[in-house]
Amino acid sequence: MANLLKKYVVYTIKLVNLANSNDDILTRRRYSDFESLRDVLTKVFPLIIIPPIPPKNYFDFSVLNGLVGNNNEAASSSAASSSSIGANGNNRQTYSYINSTHLNKNKLIEHRKRLLTNFLNNCLDIKQVRNLEFFAKFLDPNANWSDEITLIQSQLPKSIYLLNPENGLKTDPIYVNLPNPSNKNTISFFKDNKKKLTKKTNKLLNNGTTNGHKSDTPNSENQYIANTSELDDINKRIMANFIGLSNDYTKLGSTFNSFSLILSETTTSDAKKINDNELNVIFDKIGQVFDRSYIAINSLIGELETKFSEPLGEVVQYTSILHYVAKYQAKKVKQKTMLDDEVKEKKKSLEELLKIEEESSRIENAINSQGRPKNNKYNLQNPQQQQLQQPSSQPPVPQQSQSQTVAPSSSSSSSSSKFKFPSFKKITQYVSEIIDQNPEQTRKQKIVHLQEKIKVLEKCQGIMLADLSFITDEVNKNIQAFQTRQLKMIYGILLQYNRFLIGWAKKNIDIWEEVREEITSM
Repeated sequence: MANLLKKYVVYTIKLVNLANSNDDILTRRRYSDFESLRDVLTKVFPLIIIPPIPPKNYFDFSVLNGLVGNNNEAASSSAASSSSIGANGNNRQTYSYINSTHLNKNKLIEHRKRLLTNFLNNCLDIKQVRNLEFFAKFLDPNANWSDEITLIQSQLPKSIYLLNPENGLKTDPIYVNLPNPSNKNTISFFKDNKKKLTKKTNKLLNNGTTNGHKSDTPNSENQYIANTSELDDINKRIMANFIGLSNDYTKLGSTFNSFSLILSETTTSDAKKINDNELNVIFDKIGQVFDRSYIAINSLIGELETKFSEPLGEVVQYTSILHYVAKYQAKKVKQKTMLDDEVKEKKKSLEELLKIEEESSRIENAINSQGRPKNNKYNLQNPQQQQLQQPSSQPPVPQQSQSQTVAPSSSSSSSSSKFKFPSFKKITQYVSEIIDQNPEQTRKQKIVHLQEKIKVLEKCQGIMLADLSFITDEVNKNIQAFQTRQLKMIYGILLQYNRFLIGWAKKNIDIWEEVREEITSM
């Protein structure tokens, strides 16, 4: 850690034994370990709402430090809060406490510690996660997490759509045969969703309001997801205003203190000096009011960041996770449609090959039944077609006359041409490798392969039906259950917010009342 280029933060996890307080376990993990743990949990359980973790990247702290001031009392009451998030590593969204630009890196690390603690405690509340063997090894100080996570990732497919939605570690090998809905061209997505994207863009440009008709009816699962984006945006603006007000209080306090010093140094007559002294005291008291108000509002900012903005940021992350789960369900429905289309296509190809095979067998049977005729010609027509066909009245053209008319042209061309073609042995050797030497056998192999593939895909159809039924029930259950929890979280957060504002307002009233009494008593 002495080398700045290799400097990193290690977090100590303390497991407390409730039966014996002296039997504690301490495990040290880096942020990347938490990140890999959550990543593999979202793959193993794509339908479970895995708790979020704080983001890895923050802003440039050297630029952000000292924008509000260096008051020790105010700084000690402030806490960490500045970052951006992603639901599962893809779409990133800003935290509501990104306005806390005056916080230093150490306090942001404290913020991360609090959220990582929440992550682990919330994971322990999930039965499926708590019973996982590799989750226990994450908390084991003697386990090598790098080796463990590498082993787990090797057991999982690259795409979450090719695993068992109930438990990815129990994925049947037949899931490999499923089509991957995430491999489709992105352009087709924009083409198919042109109207939806246009409405969404217009809504964003109009600050969430549209002049036209209302958007399409939301999905059944989306009606249970509370929209926290507006609350998050309002909080950002309020926090920015509070920080700006804190800066204004600093400037006002300095201005009134300067006036007080100027009046105290000014020499005038005795009568006027008494008035100047009174003004000096008044300016000094008002300057103290703004200094104390600066401390009070910084204390409010610190409380809002740690006890309002941080929980609100987690709620925003949970909302993104819920949308991710709903998106997973939509992708699985699309996968079922792709599977049905593939089965139809394979059956159509098999039907065409069977027709060709049937026609080939009929021709072969006709040849074998007629024997070898003297004129080396086979009659492959059906008996009914032979009776309907009328004999030709014109005599056949002699074979010899035709050969006599063609022979001179070929002999003349060969005699007049000076160019000689090279040997075709090598060319025919390569062509014979490309051209199917036994098309009948190849066709039969294709038929067998298609029949086996169709059996596998039909088995996949049965699995997909069971998976979709499970996914629908699980998503509805999880989202509806989380809705109650989410509303309770938001309700508690707003109550805390009101308490902080009321407390801050009372402090300001007390400060001004105290100064008014002092000035009145003069």
